[in-house]
Amino acid sequence: MLAIDNPLPESYLGLPADLDRGPVIGYCGSWLTRKGAEVMELDLPPLLRDFPAWRLALVGVGSSFEPAEHFPADLLPRITVVPHADRETDLRRIYQDFAIAVVPSIYESFGLTAAEAMACGCALVASPVGFAAGLRHGEEAFLLPEAASPRLYEALRAMIEDTDLRQRIVRGGHRRVQSLRWDGAIVRLETAYLAWLAELRRLGKSRGKEKR
Repeated sequence: MLAIDNPLPESYLGLPADLDRGPVIGYCGSWLTRKGAEVMELDLPPLLRDFPAWRLALVGVGSSFEPAEHFPADLLPRITVVPHADRETDLRRIYQDFAIAVVPSIYESFGLTAAEAMACGCALVASPVGFAAGLRHGEEAFLLPEAASPRLYEALRAMIEDTDLRQRIVRGGHRRVQSLRWDGAIVRLETAYLAWLAELRRLGKSRGKEKR
C-alpha cells in the first residue's frame, strides 16, 4: 500500500508564519457531525466565556448557517461567520488571521483544511484522523485523544494559556507542510509505479521459467 499526502497549491507554500496574532480561534468546513460540529457546540461556549478576549471565526459553513441556532445569544457578538471563501484568494488571508485552527473531525479522508491552516501559520488543534493522524503531538499539532467533549475545551485551554506551546506548534506545523508539493508527490507516485512494474515483470519471468 502506498500513501501520498495530498499536495498543497504553490500559493500556500512559503507563506510567513506570524507568531503574534490576535486571539482568534478559526474553523473552516461544513457544519456536519462528522466534522465535529457537536463537540464544537459543547466545548466552544464555555471556552469563550472563560477567555473573553478570544473570538471565534466560522468559515465555509454555507449560506444557510445561522450561528444563533448553534451558539448562545451572549456569545454571538464574538462569532464571525464567513459562509463561503475562495481557496485561492480570500481563504489564505482568513487563515492568516487565526491564532488557532480547529479540525475536530470524527472522520477525514485527508483533511486539506488542516494542512492549509498549518501552511498559513495557524496552531492546529485536531483529532488524529486523516492527515493529522501522522502529525507529532505537541510539536506539529495538538492532537485530541478523541473528538468528544471536554477534550476540545481542554486542548484549546492549554493552547491559549501556554503561548510557548502554541508558538512551537505553529513553527513545527509550518515546517511540516512545506514538503506537500506536487512535484514531490509525482516523483513518489512514478517511483512506486516503476517499482510495481519491475516486480510484475520479474514475477512474469519466474512463472515462465517454471512452465518450461
